[in-house]
Amino acid sequence: MKPFGLTGLEGGQLASRFEPEVLYFGLREVGFVAIRVDEKGNVISPLEATKQTVDAEQGKNPAADITRLREQDAKLGDAPDDDDLQRQIQLAIKNKAKAKFTVTSSTGEIEFLLEPIGIANGRLRAKDRKADIERTLPITSIIRVVLD
Repeated sequence: MKPFGLTGLEGGQLASRFEPEVLYFGLREVGFVAIRVDEKGNVISPLEATKQTVDAEQGKNPAADITRLREQDAKLGDAPDDDDLQRQIQLAIKNKAKAKFTVTSSTGEIEFLLEPIGIANGRLRAKDRKADIERTLPITSIIRVVLD
């Protein structure tokens, strides 16, 4: 369920960064029994849902779409998913590539240019060539990874 980026809202509802149709078909594809209903509680046919969406989107204003997407992005934030960070770190380790790691600390955000060595016990071991030392960073403190 993590790839769908579900977040909890008030009243036990869930929100996703994806459009309802993408989420619906994604859940169905991985084997979940997803059923869509309209405001009245009537079941929406998968074929009708896509047809209505295509028809409705043809008449929309692009400026309104941009505004809606920006608002949705602001609600969910721009922090990458934990799985995305793990994949980027694993890729850097596998290719022995340098990467810029942004880490949160009590003083704010700190950026390091490191060569990752490995991950164990929730910590990243990496070589810092600039300071000529080996650093150990908690994975939970890493907020951004940019491969060089």
